[in-house]
Amino acid sequence: MSDTASFLRPLFNYLEQFYPLSGALKTELEKYCELIHIKKNKYILSPIDLNASLYFLVNGLVRGFVRDGRKDISTWFSTGNEIIGAIRHPGQRPNHSIEYLQALEQCQLICIPYTLIDFVYTHYPEAN
Repeated sequence: MSDTASFLRPLFNYLEQFYPLSGALKTELEKYCELIHIKKNKYILSPIDLNASLYFLVNGLVRGFVRDGRKDISTWFSTGNEIIGAIRHPGQRPNHSIEYLQALEQCQLICIPYTLIDFVYTHYPEAN
C-alpha cells in the first residue's frame, strides 16, 4: 500500500475481519476512495445531496435521522470503525435520500462511491 493511501488502513482492517482482500481490490479502493473531514454539527448527507456514496467512519460521532415536519427522528448512531450510509436499494442510480447523516463531533470518514462498490462486486468475489 502506498503512503498516500495509508488513510485506507482502518477500512482494510475492518473489511479483512470478514475476508482477506486481494492486492488488486486494495488498489481499486486506493484509486477511488477519498478521506474527508466533517466539522461538528455539519451534514455529511441531506436530502439536497445525491446519495452516491457509503462512508467508513474512522472516528467521530454520526447520527442518521429523518424529519417528520419539524421533528427530527434519530434512526441510528455510530461512534466509528464501521460503514455508514443512507438507505438505498442495491443497483439504484444515485438519488436524493430522505435520510440525513449529521456529524455530532468532528469526523474523519472514508468516502466510498457506489459506482466503485458496484464495480468491485462484479470484478472481485471477495467484495461480496
